[in-house]
Amino acid sequence: MIPSPRVAHIVRKWNVLEWGGTETYVASVTRALASEGWSSEVHAPSCAPAAAGLDAGLDPAVALERFTAHAPYLASPSRRAALVSVGGNLVTLDEPLRLLRDRSISLAHLHTAGRIGGAVRFAMRHTGRPYVLSVHGPLLSDPALVAHETAQRAGTAIDLGAPWGAIVGARRVLDDAAALLCFNETERAALEQRYGSRVERMDHGVELARYEGGDPALADQRWPSLAGRRVWLVLGRLSRQKNQKLAVEALAASGQRDVVLALAGAETDPGYLDEVRALARRLGVADRVITLGNVPRTDVRHLLARCDVMLVPSTHEAFGLVVLEGWAARKPVLFADCVGLRDLREPLADKRPCLPEGSARAWAEALSFISENPALARAWADEGRALVERRFSWSVVASRLASVYQRALASVGNQRRVA
Repeated sequence: MIPSPRVAHIVRKWNVLEWGGTETYVASVTRALASEGWSSEVHAPSCAPAAAGLDAGLDPAVALERFTAHAPYLASPSRRAALVSVGGNLVTLDEPLRLLRDRSISLAHLHTAGRIGGAVRFAMRHTGRPYVLSVHGPLLSDPALVAHETAQRAGTAIDLGAPWGAIVGARRVLDDAAALLCFNETERAALEQRYGSRVERMDHGVELARYEGGDPALADQRWPSLAGRRVWLVLGRLSRQKNQKLAVEALAASGQRDVVLALAGAETDPGYLDEVRALARRLGVADRVITLGNVPRTDVRHLLARCDVMLVPSTHEAFGLVVLEGWAARKPVLFADCVGLRDLREPLADKRPCLPEGSARAWAEALSFISENPALARAWADEGRALVERRFSWSVVASRLASVYQRALASVGNQRRVA
């Protein structure tokens, strides 16, 4: 019996207490790839102490392998911790050595670039095996934004990792990938200008069953401050990118006193939660802005069932999976007209749920409008649900991804025959 080909998904972080879109994508696609004949495993830096021993969030057939990685920065402990959490360019010797030893891995699928990506590149090229890279954030589509966010996260930290990056070819990760996968048209166009036919736009998928059957009463038990009140929900890590401040401003501008704004997600930008709370106090809505912290994946469907509307006011997204999650739960979703989200506007017959990125007044008016027009809110929710059912299936995503893998393997075989 011929064994299934093995793919190692290499991620920059796997911490169930700071779960995000990349983790959801990897957890779901590794499960779906089994039906395409691929055996998957996930390789991630050593677990943060707070998440040790918790369910990894993966299918039982998908192994989670940890490797040692370091944040090569001179900085305060809090700044180093923040860089490990989001945005830091980590260094690993452990992972390339594992890949050099284990030749039974057919292909590597990178979900990060930087120095981890460079280390994987080094090992796979040395052993004549391909790797592909998924771009889960803005890269070439907005280099100024990437530079700004990188500098903001680093702060005064001194980066000592450049020599290692040069050794493993961190700057050549995209150049040498067999395929580059991205999740919105803006990024696809920017990447294609430089990398041509190796670039492919992909979708995310949604497991509908995961978001059905939520119980609002269980949400009220879990978070008593929601009981008896209408709930507007922002689901995502507390960060400047997710732009919870705009949601607070929209709540204040709406003038609706019987609504609470629930912010569900771990804080990954140190100090941002303090800024959000200070803004809420200044606008007089502090008593109606409720921070729920990290929400376990098993509780998300109950929280979605409890909310009246979801808000996704992000400044940018690679794709906007949380919009699909809201639609899967049959909820109306308002989302920003920004890179990664505006693609989800195009297939909608009614495009009014897509709102200007920076206008709190526009968001407040839209929220008031759907509060006063429940039939319209239901129609928006139904249209979103129908779109998810029609287009955003993990089986479709896995089938396309398996085709990418096969082409990558074939390209290596062709190179060997030519050589």
